[in-house]
Amino acid sequence: MPRIPCRVLLCLLVTTCASLSVEARADQGITSPAHREHVGKIVYSADLIPFRKEAPEAFKGEFTATSPIYGRVYLARSLANTEVQLDGSVKKGSARDFEVRLFVGELEQKYAFDVFHRGTLAPDAAEAWTTWRFDPHPLPGDKAADLKVVTGWAKTVNALAPGRHTVRVEVWVTEGQMRSAEPVAAGSFALTKTKGDRLSIGGAFPADVVAAAEAGKLKEAARAALLAEGVAKKGTDILGVAITSQVEEGRYADTKAPYRQVSAAVKWADANGDGFCKFVTYNLVQDQAASGWGTWRFKSFCNGAGCQEGEVDCE
Repeated sequence: MPRIPCRVLLCLLVTTCASLSVEARADQGITSPAHREHVGKIVYSADLIPFRKEAPEAFKGEFTATSPIYGRVYLARSLANTEVQLDGSVKKGSARDFEVRLFVGELEQKYAFDVFHRGTLAPDAAEAWTTWRFDPHPLPGDKAADLKVVTGWAKTVNALAPGRHTVRVEVWVTEGQMRSAEPVAAGSFALTKTKGDRLSIGGAFPADVVAAAEAGKLKEAARAALLAEGVAKKGTDILGVAITSQVEEGRYADTKAPYRQVSAAVKWADANGDGFCKFVTYNLVQDQAASGWGTWRFKSFCNGAGCQEGEVDCE
């Protein structure tokens, strides 16, 4: 067998190492003994499960409908180190997105794009994290709570008949239409609901950011504008209005005519009887008239930064 010159061998080794470093990014790996014991699983507790400081003896598999439920996802590797595939085509890891699928018995609960929840990790987290929190029913006032998860869980529980139910949660890695070959973590628990049990979302409808006297006039103008445009069919559709921006002046790009704009969050009446009310932020505009300013009118849905939307308890 011919000998390989040292220079060639060194180049081969360097090339191989470089390719490995591209394909396999460094991530957190196994973060604790509990992580090692539960790789590929989701564990649950009635208390917060802290990073690297877990108390496995507190992990539970049975809860009541109204008790706190905290969870932690344990992965074998980070999202960015997980392969995704579609129709037999496999792509090496670079993903940042994940889906959470939730089943009660055999029935899947879907609230966002045909799944229970969708999320995106920041680039650094997608490359590094091999564990994170998943808390469907944290204690009230938990500032780290994901309100979309909390809302979806409350709707799921409130729709259940009294009795004992099996809940299963799965986490999948996704990138566009591609997804992991199987769930990267999954975990089940039993949930017992008693007649009359009902969960609240928590949270709060936005507050006015302008003085009360000005806010009152703008709220009435917002109601009138939404009714005039047909966004609201009748006055009782609107349960509340909050003025969420200062009035700002500008000029149209084409005519250079001056205008004023303000944003208002609107809480809508419960449309499906689940006890939760959606709120959405809209932009209103007011044109300059011959004698002052004209009537406020609906301009658009608010889509930029600071445009608040979500759901709150209707009460």
